[in-house]
Amino acid sequence: MSTTHTPGPWRAEYRTPKLYPDRDIVVLADGREIADVIGCDGMTTDNARLIAAAPKLLEACKNIEWIHIAFSDDDLICPRCRRTKDEGHKLDCQLQAALAAAEVEE
Repeated sequence: MSTTHTPGPWRAEYRTPKLYPDRDIVVLADGREIADVIGCDGMTTDNARLIAAAPKLLEACKNIEWIHIAFSDDDLICPRCRRTKDEGHKLDCQLQAALAAAEVEE
């Protein structure tokens, strides 16, 4: 699997000039707009921060998808579903589902 999203880092900041105070936030990557987050429910800033964190969250998930286990030097294990890499993820593994939602199957 691979990703084709705009590389990070991404950051959230208020649009200038502000059209709607505290409600008009853009997510930028290398000066380019990735997302425009507009809302009036008090969660706009949190939503924008979560969107801006997406590349870091994806990288963190990739880094922990398969980890070495203490009792074996050979096996890698998923910390969520506890299956070895050779076995593959369980069908209901949340970590695998999150990665699959963010990546393109090759």
